[in-house]
Amino acid sequence: MSLQVYCYELEKTAYDRAKQCEEMDSSVENMTENTHNYTDRLNSSLETAATAAVQLWWSELQATTGIDQIQNLFFVHAGFQSFAKIASDLTTGVGCGIVRCQTLINIVCHYETSVMKIYFAL
Repeated sequence: MSLQVYCYELEKTAYDRAKQCEEMDSSVENMTENTHNYTDRLNSSLETAATAAVQLWWSELQATTGIDQIQNLFFVHAGFQSFAKIASDLTTGVGCGIVRCQTLINIVCHYETSVMKIYFAL
């Protein structure tokens, strides 16, 4: 895994995206993104909500059957998309934003990758 650094520029784009609250549609073009909305436990602190979201993303691989070394290719249907965005060897930077909206807490993280995507999920 390559070294990841926290990027304030990515934090700003993630925060701006999180401020959209319920109006968030599909992912932003040319941006690798993880999102999570909390619609219950709205009295939780923003730190608690953010920590829980990141733990949820990291736990995706554990929740599936895992991957064999021989089969370490990423497939969209594999069930660990959020984990793959964080743990990819191409991910070099991360920035996150969190906003308490009227009916939810919105967490967004944006990732910088070291190379341009050449394959896209269908």
